[in-house]
Amino acid sequence: MSKLATVDQRLRKFPQAMRRLSRELGALESLSGAEAHRARSGLQRRYAISKINQGRIDDAIAWGTAAVEEARLSDDPAALAPAYTTLHGIYLASGQDSYRTLGTLALQAYVEIGDLSGQAQCTNNLAVEALEDNRWVEAAEMFSRAADLYRRLGDIDNEGVALCNRAEVLVNQGRYDDAAPLLDDAAEIARSVSDDELIGLVLRQQGRVQARTGQPESGLALLEEARTLFEKIEAPDEALLTDLSIAEAILLGGDPAGTLACTEELLASESVADLESHLRALRGLAHLRSGRPGEAVAEFEQGVPAGRASDSTFAYALNCLGLSLAGVEDTGPWGDRGSTVLRQLGVVAMPLLDAGPA
Repeated sequence: MSKLATVDQRLRKFPQAMRRLSRELGALESLSGAEAHRARSGLQRRYAISKINQGRIDDAIAWGTAAVEEARLSDDPAALAPAYTTLHGIYLASGQDSYRTLGTLALQAYVEIGDLSGQAQCTNNLAVEALEDNRWVEAAEMFSRAADLYRRLGDIDNEGVALCNRAEVLVNQGRYDDAAPLLDDAAEIARSVSDDELIGLVLRQQGRVQARTGQPESGLALLEEARTLFEKIEAPDEALLTDLSIAEAILLGGDPAGTLACTEELLASESVADLESHLRALRGLAHLRSGRPGEAVAEFEQGVPAGRASDSTFAYALNCLGLSLAGVEDTGPWGDRGSTVLRQLGVVAMPLLDAGPA
């Protein structure tokens, strides 16, 4: 029956899968011993996966935690590794920060049992965790390790995703020469496996590289191509992030009015809360470029608390440096705060700041 539940999950028939899993759990209820603990852990873990796919975060965490507890009772690293990995992934997807150490524990367990595939998945999850925690230097290194592991496994699709993710971090840091060859490799993989989402992700980063290295027109063309693809495959979150990159490319191309127009439209959307700080920074820089320092300061002053609220330290830094460029009182401290954050993130180049006062 567990194999049928797996098929149901792949077909996204989650209620049916959970009914099958519940019946199997019921049959194990009175059993004890390591084998029973292992079996219950596996079933609970898959129940948690169904819950997270339904958007039931709290339920998924509860089932994932139960799976970890059963795996610990089995004292079997082969049961612990996937249980830790599932719960770690659930916490990452939920945006909660209670996942500390879970990823590392999972990786240790997979190393102990010599499971290379599990090591690759855990390493990639740890890279995502580092990225979301604004530990960009660590994230770039972990994505590189994940790509190497996927390459050794012959899993070229996931290798391409890891390469693209690493390249994205490098682009964020301004390390464009390092990012470009990774994106070329990821693009070749994406097209070889017909992965439209990965193709779009690569195009977005290639567009950002072009726009940030003095070629805004070609960068915009790539970004527009990426956005069209995301619309085609119904990936609205990726389309939104591409809109943000388009707004930046327009500013780098010397059209502050165009940036103000598209960012105003984006701010009117209900789905941009986490991007507000970045959008405010772009608007502030556009106003500076247009010779309106008062309007720029108003945007930056809204962007600073929005950056704190969203945990976007890069956007926070950009707004701090914007206030310094605008010449507000206490310019020095604002500039110091922004520069300190960028150093911690490993940023070596920030062309947006050249789009400051005209």
